[in-house]
This record gives sequence, structure tokens and C-alpha cells, in this order.
Amino acid sequence: DIVECTKDLPEALAENGRVDISRKQVARFIGQVFLQRSAVNLLGVVLDVPEFFWSAPDHLQVLYKRVCEYLELDTRVEVLNTRYGVLQEMLEMVRDHQNNQHMSRLEWIVIWLIALAVVIGCLQVAGLIGLIRPW
Repeated sequence: DIVECTKDLPEALAENGRVDISRKQVARFIGQVFLQRSAVNLLGVVLDVPEFFWSAPDHLQVLYKRVCEYLELDTRVEVLNTRYGVLQEMLEMVRDHQNNQHMSRLEWIVIWLIALAVVIGCLQVAGLIGLIRPW
């Protein structure tokens, strides 16, 4: 279950400042949440009064509505949507955190490459003006 697999992520992020989950796995979890949420919402649409009851006697429509009220289907769909919404927000937060870490790493790589290019450029200039011997 998606909820069981992701329940420790906020605690790990709060305690360690990072989570030990791959970007691919986060994307999979987000996809699973989307699928589950879609299934719940499609089920909610399916639970509207079927066409059969539009042409059926009124007592069957009333019975169908009472069964839906008794089972609290609308409330259950709303609760599931809320839970999946929270789960989706958490996974997006983890994904944003991972993206920020990745961008920071890329920025440092660029900084070091620029510094290396400056050093090489300085060595080339020093070689041209005769401060050091060319290799």
C-alpha cells in the first residue's frame, strides 16, 4: 500500500534533513497516488444514480439513495481524496527537496569548472608572457 511505503518519509526528512529514496521511486509513488485518486474519483462518479433508476419506480431511487447515505459513500470518497491529497503534497515536497539538492550539486560542479577554467587561463597567460615555461 502506498500509504505504508511512504509513512516514514516525513520523519526521515525531519530527522536527517534528507530521505533515502531515489527520484525514480518518488515519481513512481506520485504516479501511484494519481492512479488511486483517479480510481476513487471515478468510483464517486460511478456511484451517482445509474440510468436504470431514472426509469425505475421512485421507491427504487429512494432505496438506492438511502443505501448510499447509509454507506456514507460521499463522505468516504471525500476522506480518501483528502488523504491522497496530503500524500501527494508530501511526495511533491520530497521531489522538490531532491530537485533542490540536485540543482545545488550542479551549481557546485559549474563553480568548480569555472574555477578550473580560470586557473588554466591564468597558466596559459603566464606561459605566454614568460612567467612559466610552456609544457
